[in-house]
Amino acid sequence: MSTTEQLHLPAGSTGRGNYETIIDPGAREGWVHTGLRVLALAPGGSELVTAGGVEAMVVPLNGACDVTVAGETHRLRGREDVFTSATDVLYVPVGSQLTISSEKGGRFALATAVATGAHPVALIRAEDVPVEIRGGGNMTRKVRNFGTVGAFDQMDSLIACEVITPGGNWSSYPAHKHDETTETESELEEIYYYEIQDGPAGPGFGFHQTTSSGEDTPIDVLTEVRSGDTVLVPHGWHGPCAAAPGHDMYYLNVMAGPDPVRAWNITDHPEQGWVRDTWADAGIDPRTRLVAVTDPGSPLHAACESAGWRAVFTADPTVGGRFSALTAFGLVPTGLAGVDVAALLDDAEAVLDLLIADDEDNPGLQLGAALGGTQPLRDKLVFADHGSGIAGLPAWIEQLIAESTGKDGTGLLPVVVAPGDPETVWDAPDLLQVQLVGEDDVAAPGHGVQVAGSLGAQLLLWEVATAVAGRLLGINPFDQPDVEAAKAAARTLLDSPAAERTADGEVEGVEVSGPASVTSAPDLAGVLRATAALVPEGGYLAVHAYLSRHDDAELEELRADLADLVGRPVTFGWGPRFLHSTGQFHKGGPAVGVFLQITGDAGLDLEVPGRPFSLGRLIAAQAAGDARVLGDLDRPVVTLHLRRRDAGIEALRSAVRGR
Repeated sequence: MSTTEQLHLPAGSTGRGNYETIIDPGAREGWVHTGLRVLALAPGGSELVTAGGVEAMVVPLNGACDVTVAGETHRLRGREDVFTSATDVLYVPVGSQLTISSEKGGRFALATAVATGAHPVALIRAEDVPVEIRGGGNMTRKVRNFGTVGAFDQMDSLIACEVITPGGNWSSYPAHKHDETTETESELEEIYYYEIQDGPAGPGFGFHQTTSSGEDTPIDVLTEVRSGDTVLVPHGWHGPCAAAPGHDMYYLNVMAGPDPVRAWNITDHPEQGWVRDTWADAGIDPRTRLVAVTDPGSPLHAACESAGWRAVFTADPTVGGRFSALTAFGLVPTGLAGVDVAALLDDAEAVLDLLIADDEDNPGLQLGAALGGTQPLRDKLVFADHGSGIAGLPAWIEQLIAESTGKDGTGLLPVVVAPGDPETVWDAPDLLQVQLVGEDDVAAPGHGVQVAGSLGAQLLLWEVATAVAGRLLGINPFDQPDVEAAKAAARTLLDSPAAERTADGEVEGVEVSGPASVTSAPDLAGVLRATAALVPEGGYLAVHAYLSRHDDAELEELRADLADLVGRPVTFGWGPRFLHSTGQFHKGGPAVGVFLQITGDAGLDLEVPGRPFSLGRLIAAQAAGDARVLGDLDRPVVTLHLRRRDAGIEALRSAVRGR
């Protein structure tokens, strides 16, 4: 009988020299087709490997390496550890001589199989590795199929993949076998190489089981496995593998067999196959799909890794959020949304040298001077998209510029409009027209600029131009001293006992709060006229809607009508988003703004888990906190609370359009 003592090979028990693990085909009794070596290299180390009689895949476990084979060097970018992500993998054919070297050191697996066929060297990039979510509920696991049948077939007999099992989950379940050749099964040896994620208190562990599939091939393996352990499966039902709660489990599977055709066909254990029918109802373990982007070493970083999230990406914490579009904070969600990140970065890189050049032809310097260098300062930037083809670009620029420049009593206020809106035809001395254009010719504005380019190029251009404009204004464009003020006020209100909302008056079912000239108006039209009268020469009106940008989207359509009423630029922001867009300018910029808050009763209010308040109270506190900070700065605030949202919005529409 094959036993645990024979088939469970603890970490280091088979190693020598630079190798932590050595399992070669034919080197032990009954082991014929597959092999595994785990190479550990110190920084600057290298190893010469001869693949005599075997084909191989080089799989970085941690660290990056260069592999030189057939006179060509291939860079494998590697990874921090096996739990972080998939990795670049290099296939080398039978008989190859290769040198593996690593500048910073690391550990590198060589999965091997006896082979005779000749195939070319092939580099499989991490981003091209098919990732499969298999199972359901507490049987969910993630499989990286870099070397499986159908995923990569330019080899003779080797089959290889990686499996990540979240802590507390089972994998290789139902137990299965592949130890004979039938119409539905392939004969394959299999190697399980394990690594277990550490927990807060130290190393983790898991379990592996293999049992007999026939009287002629008795086998009995039930063993605890730890990082660096290997379990050989010559035959039999293998599985389940169980990951201890709190410790994600990784295993590298290496398979090959005597069949002339490379295939991976299995038979489920007859007593366990039924569990496959439960996966759909159980659903996917969300940990296998959750992705986080955070600062390195942050509490979120540690929590997500310990919880077994699919991936945790980190970026430079010294880069402010609004300048992070081309860092992991911007690129990860962009890539997940389906954008070609490589093309995006290529577009940015294509203009990099131009934008860092100390030259008068530098478009970043030119645009920055146009934004922040006019005399007198045209500090209201009217943004209209005339066919740029980049949806949402003005909204991104809005935050970049307003949050970067609105401080120390100066700054630039982006006003996002549609072509033909009132602000686009005004010739006020404080307005600068900014047209985002595409390929079609658009008449240039009299006082303004036109900007065109790909998304990657524009992201970099506007970041440079904003920094230049900040320098011309004499402020630090990389801080945001007033953004936190509204958050702090909201937290104070949440921490205080709940108080009934009070209003100064009510007209047409809308509660009104603000200066007496506003609250004394007999109707909504009068309220809006009185609010407009508060806007000074050279000022602006800011509408802050603490409603749903989806369900109440028609409210934004009133922005242009309000501009007609006020005769001055009108910004529109959904709360609390605007706190990170125009909010910094509202509080830190020139004191020329008037602020119209629009709030409403929550149709469905939900309690916030683990907190002593509801989502409705949170929204109310955010609005009240912002109003308090603006009021403390002597900025006029008018609040309209819609007791019935639909009716209130219709009343506002009638008031502003029927004046």
